[in-house]
Amino acid sequence: MFFVLLLAACSAGRTPLAPGSEPGPSPFEDIAITSRSGFRLIPQPGMQGLYDRAEFSLEVEQDAEQGYSVEVRMEGAEIRAALFTLELPDSALQLVSQTTPVLPVSGSQPQLQLVKQAGQALHCGVVLPNPDESTGANGSFVLTRLSFRSGQSAVDATRRISSVENAAAQDLYIDIPAGMLSFDLDFTGDYDQNGEVNISDLVQLGRNFQKSGPFTADSVESVVDGDGNSEINLADITPIGIFFGNRLSGWRIQGGKREDWTQPGAGTELAEIPFSALMGSPEAERLHFEGSVDGLQDFGGESAWLVPFSDEGEGPAGERRDFGVFIEICQNSYLLDGVATPFSNWGKVFLDYPTDPASKVLQFSLELNGRSVIGNLPLRSGGQPGERHQIAIPVDLDIVSGTQLTSVEYAYSLGTDKLVSALSDPLTAEVGSNDVVIDSGEDDEQLQLTAEDLPPTWFLEIGGELLDSGFLPTSTIVNQQCGKRECAPAAVSNSLQMLSRINPTINQDLDFSIEEMKKPTQWDNGATGGAPDSPDAWWNSKKQWMEDNEDYPVSTEIVYEKTEIDRVLQDIKNGRDVELRVPGHVVLLTGIAKFAGSRYALEMAHDENQADPESGLVRELAAFDADTCTFRGEAWINGKELSDGSGDGALFVVEDFTNKPRPVTTWKIDITDLLPDPSDPGPIGDGHNGKAKLIDNDTGETVGSIPYTFGDPGALPGSERIRWDWDPDDPFSPVIIFDNQSGSDLPYLRFDASLLEPAVQDWVRGVLGMSFGISHASNLSPGLGSGYVEIDDDAGNLLGQVLIGRVDVPSGGEPEAVIAEYILPRPDLTITINTTPFSIIEVVESQVIVSPREDPAGK
Repeated sequence: MFFVLLLAACSAGRTPLAPGSEPGPSPFEDIAITSRSGFRLIPQPGMQGLYDRAEFSLEVEQDAEQGYSVEVRMEGAEIRAALFTLELPDSALQLVSQTTPVLPVSGSQPQLQLVKQAGQALHCGVVLPNPDESTGANGSFVLTRLSFRSGQSAVDATRRISSVENAAAQDLYIDIPAGMLSFDLDFTGDYDQNGEVNISDLVQLGRNFQKSGPFTADSVESVVDGDGNSEINLADITPIGIFFGNRLSGWRIQGGKREDWTQPGAGTELAEIPFSALMGSPEAERLHFEGSVDGLQDFGGESAWLVPFSDEGEGPAGERRDFGVFIEICQNSYLLDGVATPFSNWGKVFLDYPTDPASKVLQFSLELNGRSVIGNLPLRSGGQPGERHQIAIPVDLDIVSGTQLTSVEYAYSLGTDKLVSALSDPLTAEVGSNDVVIDSGEDDEQLQLTAEDLPPTWFLEIGGELLDSGFLPTSTIVNQQCGKRECAPAAVSNSLQMLSRINPTINQDLDFSIEEMKKPTQWDNGATGGAPDSPDAWWNSKKQWMEDNEDYPVSTEIVYEKTEIDRVLQDIKNGRDVELRVPGHVVLLTGIAKFAGSRYALEMAHDENQADPESGLVRELAAFDADTCTFRGEAWINGKELSDGSGDGALFVVEDFTNKPRPVTTWKIDITDLLPDPSDPGPIGDGHNGKAKLIDNDTGETVGSIPYTFGDPGALPGSERIRWDWDPDDPFSPVIIFDNQSGSDLPYLRFDASLLEPAVQDWVRGVLGMSFGISHASNLSPGLGSGYVEIDDDAGNLLGQVLIGRVDVPSGGEPEAVIAEYILPRPDLTITINTTPFSIIEVVESQVIVSPREDPAGK
């Protein structure tokens, strides 16, 4: 039997889908097409706005074998998307054949198509790429042909249509005392972010089709990039098909013990966040939640997490956030250069603790089986609220090597105050196992554990007052898995990648991978060691390689004098990277604490299990006694001595981006012979633009010109103001404010350093290792600014000045840029204020000498 059903409002014709209709639960329910045999076609709301006129028609024919042939036709104008659901009259019907849904338009671009049977319904859609700008289909055409036959239940009829297996919450932040929660939506396949993966998600995919990343995590492109490969293409249809029909109603905040996180239903529900509480525009950004949540403030558990839910049940727990102090005690088993020592008398305490933003260090003490093994050991703190630190501390287990330790009683203290009495109320913990597998990374060196290598007791011996400390920001630390004997190139790679994070505006395209760093270290199944000045030693090979390769602006200094350990501490505070080499092994040094009595605690990062590509990354502690020049700590460093310069021994390799000695081309900007600027004709010097000659200071040749703008010569007493424009598309173009003060005395007005952007304050403190105040000229004309930033130490002593200038400010607007001249005692640095790069300049009468960051020929 053959049926033709049309969308009709009256006998005179068909009724189109109304463009611009507001979406709702079933916006076209009233005009769905139902055949006499029970097929029901329902247009989907994702089509709205993507046609000028559109009509569906449905033809159904039943054959003698109780099968059905269904033809879906369309007629209309500028149809750029066609989405519908076809409800089947019988759950036993299965789709046995289909033609791909196609919109008949000119052009060869692929169309985004999906046909999906889910239970007793078939979902079909086709969307043109970039549908808002595309030319749509016109006239009458067959959209698709479908064939159904009776048989067993549909292939995925048993699928949990409303499961939330693909739901998560990323970038989770929980502040228990403040009752604050924030997270970003992560619901794979739900590209229109409405809480359901369905055929309408094709539209958002079409609107972002063929965009390429990388995409920022909060962008709508990162949502639509369903397979996460930074390319939005046909492959991103697959996640829609995989998770089709999944719905997300919201999240339950659960909490409890740390181990409850992996046990479904074990946590206690603290609050619920409905999907409707998400914020943002789904067409333009990733939806998110941020706000206060009742029920969090009274939570006293160790950890909390989010569990997605729908009407069908709960999904897997998402990210976990910890609030307590967690201690894991392990017994070390060693395999050093092939020699095994199972169940040694060495142990390691893995400590995971929350930061205290108000304190630089926290004091840690530990007792094992009633014996004090760590006393008032200072650990890094500070950082952002919610940040956590992890550190490994070697300890003496006080057992005979070869004996397996299964449990231990322990008690600990962690806080801002020193412990002055014995600990009490011990707890019992199982003792885990920790494998240390390292092969010497240097030729002719062996790592070994002998009877004389006693476990460290230095944590009790350090004592004394904490005099100074410096730690690299946790967010900048890089620690990579490395292979056998790869510790030297791995440490160099870690340190230089970390240096790039500290200096995000410098050479971000350089290859600092472990494989690439095998070249400068002359790695050949290991590196070469030796005395500090040995030309074949890997650190000197690396130094020479960096100097010979202009693309790598890395300077290297070798430090081994015991009197220089304080300088290494200062290097870390100033944002340099430091590798610690002991014969046979190399690590990244991430922090130093200095105590009275010439004692130091060192924080280091490395891979201590080179045999396992998924474990072994640690930050751990060792000690250094400057009187004996001896290190104490894990097996590979215990008992090693600092080199005296004449023979092999431990040493520090200090690196920086900005100290590299390299040729610098200086240019003279001559303002005595000005050139007209055709883009702004007019008398030079009368507020009009012009050009100044750019002269090579060595050859005297004119190498180019720079546009300038004259300001009011009376803006500053006895000064002439010239501005050279900065090209925002060229980060190496100079921005120069030149004030020829002619000896004039400018008054200063002191104001708070907090007027600088917080990011700038953090950068100055982190890289220069100093705080600062600001002075500024007070007699400024409207819209013009000039003055100085004064750099102070923590005690308020003046260390130097930074010349500040501000460009013309539109009426009621903001300054276009703020630039500065760095005139501190370190002229090797370039500084960035408010993200505007500049070159170091020197005022010489009516000339400006520029030390550019890029050779003029490369511009």
